[in-house]
Amino acid sequence: MNESITPELLGTHDKCTYLVTKMTELPSRKRRARQDIIMEILRVAENGVKKTKIMYKASLSFDQLKHYLNALRKENLITEESGIWKTTDKGLQVIEACKTCQRLLEEIP
Repeated sequence: MNESITPELLGTHDKCTYLVTKMTELPSRKRRARQDIIMEILRVAENGVKKTKIMYKASLSFDQLKHYLNALRKENLITEESGIWKTTDKGLQVIEACKTCQRLLEEIP
């Protein structure tokens, strides 16, 4: 379809076709791996933040966030004090180890 044509200039059927075409051009949304979610939580909480900030930055529902925070706290990767969640030294080591692994994986042709 001609890129200079806008949906406003099209009939109803053509608008549907236009929208479907545009939607298929978008990258498909894939499920994130569990380790990617954990890494995002640990990164967001490096300097200490409230639970809601982690939830929004990591794009998690409240129930998902509770599950992950409980698991991370149990493993001593994150702590909570007065409503502020902060990545522990052990959590920071996990972040660094994962960065190293990622760099190594990127070197593989």
